[in-house]
Amino acid sequence: MKKAFVVLAVLCAGCSNNPTTTPSSTVTSPVSETFTSQIDAGGSAFRTFTALQAGNVTVTLVGGPAGLPVGLGLGLPDQVAGATTRPAGHCRLNTVINATAGAAVTTAVDAGSYCAGVFDIGGITAPNQIAFSIRIDHP
Repeated sequence: MKKAFVVLAVLCAGCSNNPTTTPSSTVTSPVSETFTSQIDAGGSAFRTFTALQAGNVTVTLVGGPAGLPVGLGLGLPDQVAGATTRPAGHCRLNTVINATAGAAVTTAVDAGSYCAGVFDIGGITAPNQIAFSIRIDHP
């Protein structure tokens, strides 16, 4: 009987009504999107994206005409009555810089919809178009 008690005590040593759990942590890495397009004299082109959590967004002009600055910006998709989004390409920029290839703009955001893009700041002459590429890194 004494042996049975010792075995039972050893077996129940790990028993508990409050099981211990190890907290899990989910690490999400930033998402990188590339947007490539062209703009005309006086034109603009924008891309909408969604940040799934709060964090920093960096928009980098990775390709464009050598030496020709363009506007590079980050903002919110323009909303119209009825909470619908206007057709693609409408963006209300909050942060803008004059940029050449390699320049970047970074800002902190909450989870939600945002837009980034490029616009002519007066350097493109009609009827010319310029090709560009931007990388959008977001949470």
